[in-house]
Amino acid sequence: MSLTKYIIRTICHYLKLNFTIVLGIALSTAILTGAFIIGDSVKYSLQQIAVQRLGKTSQVIVAGERLFRQQLANDLAEASQIETAPLLRANGFGVINGGATRLNRLAVWGVDLRMGNFAAYPEAFDLNNNEVAINENLAALAGLKKGDEFLLRVDKLNTFPPNTPFVSEKETTVSFRVIVSHIITAEELGNFSLKNNQSSPRNVFINLGWLNRQMGLDNKANVILVTEGFSSSGLLRELQRCWKPEDINLTIRENPALNYTELISDRVFIEPAVEQFCLKSVPGAWPVFSYFINEFALNGHQTPYSFVSTDNGLSENQMAVSEWLANDLSARVGDRVSISYFEVGPLRRLVQKDTSLVIGSIFKMQGAKADPQLAPVIPGLSDAGNCRDWKTGVPVDLKKIRPQDETYWNQHKGTPKAFVSPAMARKLWSNRFGGATAIRVNGLKKNDTGQILLTQLSPSLVGFEVPDVKHDGMAAANGGTDFGGLFAGLSFFVLFASALLAFLLFKLSLNFRRTEIGTLTALGFSLKQLRKIYLAEACILIFAGIVLGLPFAVFYNHLILKAVNTIWVDIVRTSIVHIS
Repeated sequence: MSLTKYIIRTICHYLKLNFTIVLGIALSTAILTGAFIIGDSVKYSLQQIAVQRLGKTSQVIVAGERLFRQQLANDLAEASQIETAPLLRANGFGVINGGATRLNRLAVWGVDLRMGNFAAYPEAFDLNNNEVAINENLAALAGLKKGDEFLLRVDKLNTFPPNTPFVSEKETTVSFRVIVSHIITAEELGNFSLKNNQSSPRNVFINLGWLNRQMGLDNKANVILVTEGFSSSGLLRELQRCWKPEDINLTIRENPALNYTELISDRVFIEPAVEQFCLKSVPGAWPVFSYFINEFALNGHQTPYSFVSTDNGLSENQMAVSEWLANDLSARVGDRVSISYFEVGPLRRLVQKDTSLVIGSIFKMQGAKADPQLAPVIPGLSDAGNCRDWKTGVPVDLKKIRPQDETYWNQHKGTPKAFVSPAMARKLWSNRFGGATAIRVNGLKKNDTGQILLTQLSPSLVGFEVPDVKHDGMAAANGGTDFGGLFAGLSFFVLFASALLAFLLFKLSLNFRRTEIGTLTALGFSLKQLRKIYLAEACILIFAGIVLGLPFAVFYNHLILKAVNTIWVDIVRTSIVHIS
């Protein structure tokens, strides 16, 4: 009898005992293999989440809370030969069935057909008017289906930052009814998100132009999607080639009558970074700071609600007043006038403060001192037809407004009634939004000023960023925790117990076969030959255990992942964990 035949017959003779050994080895194999399968599956699923939530997006251009032109995306695409798509991102919540269901934390995306270039199925983003496409997660949570209507309330976006002084924010949200025209799967970019998060978002996609109109905006966006082709620094350079003053909420205008060019901001205040850049880079530039004060008071006389601006020729504790204000207060040079104003703190908390300054001169309302453009453009105030139509972010007591105040507004609008030194204006009214309301330069130099601003001002200085969301998403999926090692570690005691069981069964098998070992020794088998025989048997049993354990590992992992994707989905907050 050959050695091979003897080993096979021996295995068959001790079949029951060997079967228990094979089961022990299979259990160890299934546990160890299953741990690595689960680990790789989690890693693979995180990669799939990143791919599904981004589509063909490689990078995005954002500017914090700043809004810019939609056309910037087109200009960037033409200049760089890459695909882009402008988006308007806002938060919102939905009211369904007359308030029976309310869903918070909705991600509302204003999109157009260009969004389809980043998805596998672009038809879903062909939306008109109040049609919306929602993702499967939102549809399941809300019980919505195609053709259903619901009320969508969205946080209103503006060109000026929240809590900007003097800007009314009575309408912080806009509401409108929408119709579900598409329910988008994850593969169709339904789970689009710029955050590294495995939880499925609650996405609502709506026509970009229509959303702009509901918010009272003029073709604005706050996100640009970009395909591969440039590094982040390269995209910033391309952006600088394409942007315009409107993209940083600035307007450059000329005043031929007074022979100056000025830079003003939709954000009311010139941002500190822009102000510092202009004063350093634009020849002859100087800042203008105008502020809306509550009242001038002198010897029982009051003049309510006026603008005060800056004059470089004044000392810190002096002020110049117009003849109109001097007559209204019965003031003379040398009088000390009290000024009351609001300081806007965090969360729009208003603090009324007072100061007093000495009148150093009285000027006539003519020339540069009679310039209504000294007053900043404040929505709800600058465009008001009369004082009683003012809509400001600070309380206005209409009872204090007199006929002469209405007459002044009709004739001069917000033309300042007094001037203080720039140092005093900054000391009293500078805030986190800026310390100037305009930057001026002598002469009609709109083109020159714009050229300097757009070619030399770095986009990063005004908040533009280009996150590499694809790289970051894949790095988050691939880096960090070694899930295979983690699950193997979590299974360590079970794995150790099953390996110990297999070892003990082997040892038990040898104890059962002591008589056989003695007989073989008596027949002349050497110790080396006996080791060879039993090692061969062990290899066969181990191989059989591995073959049996591998499919079992795959099978029970399928069961676990099926549970994760169904009955446990509310716990793990995702349903796209798959075996890689």
